[in-house]
Amino acid sequence: MGFYLSLMSGTSMDAIDAALVDFDVSPLRIIAASATAFAPRRHAPGAALYVCGGGAHNAALVETLAQLVAPNRVATTAALGLRMVCTAPPPA
Repeated sequence: MGFYLSLMSGTSMDAIDAALVDFDVSPLRIIAASATAFAPRRHAPGAALYVCGGGAHNAALVETLAQLVAPNRVATTAALGLRMVCTAPPPA
């Protein structure tokens, strides 16, 4: 099956967007989509936020997230012993 799930946040980082898409049909078909307000201090006070993928290599993004969710902890998934996989090389 060609179902793919995508999660992202835009540059405003005010929501987490999710889409489940079927790539086995033409044109591709969106199975489901959702946007959820990004409010970890309200929904998960004290919870850690782990960043993965290309965003984990973006120090400015990680620092901005840390400021937005303080006092919640922000770290990359490498802190959990998980290997980060990127489709593009990290910025120099």
